Amino acid sequence: MVGRAILICALLLPVSALAAGAPNRGPRIDRPCANDCRQTLRDCQATAHDDARACAEPCADLVDAARTACEADPSSDECSATRQAAAVCLKPCREASRPAIRACISAGHSCVRSCLPNTGDNCGRQCRADGRDCLAAARADTRTCADGCSAEHEAAHQACSADRESEECAAARDALQTCLQPCQSDLGDTIRACREQTGACVIACTAQ
Repeated sequence: MVGRAILICALLLPVSALAAGAPNRGPRIDRPCANDCRQTLRDCQATAHDDARACAEPCADLVDAARTACEADPSSDECSATRQAAAVCLKPCREASRPAIRACISAGHSCVRSCLPNTGDNCGRQCRADGRDCLAAARADTRTCADGCSAEHEAAHQACSADRESEECAAARDALQTCLQPCQSDLGDTIRACREQTGACVIACTAQ
């Protein structure tokens, strides 16, 4: 089970996206502020990852088959074929999650930049606090949106558990991915709006 979860995550999201953090270089940066930004980034990415894992769950048997075949013989045709099948199944989940992940990382970078000197002191801190509240609301909305796909998730789980190569499994998996895609898209759009709002607020503080 642990091996399957690791392989799903590896196929879903590039390592660079998972490991990316907000930059913390620069003179006299406000360290508590930067730490808050990093935590916000981790929370934001966690929401996107949760949706990606839910999307990928119907592909779990394909991922298991690829892991088993490739552990037995990494150079075999069976390993190549099962890896390809898993990748095809996971591709829509990766495509849906990437914009939200990129938006999280961009928002994290913008947040840390606002922790540099001369960002309006109390005014700038309030901007960042409002920005974190904006992102928290976006994450809550995304979870609510994903909860609305519970019927599609259960249908995909049942169909693919019975026969992962059946037309019913493919159709149920597509329905789940279609249901979850707007949740990821809305999350990315809202994160960008939060970032722009926070940036404009900080700029206004420095102009005072």
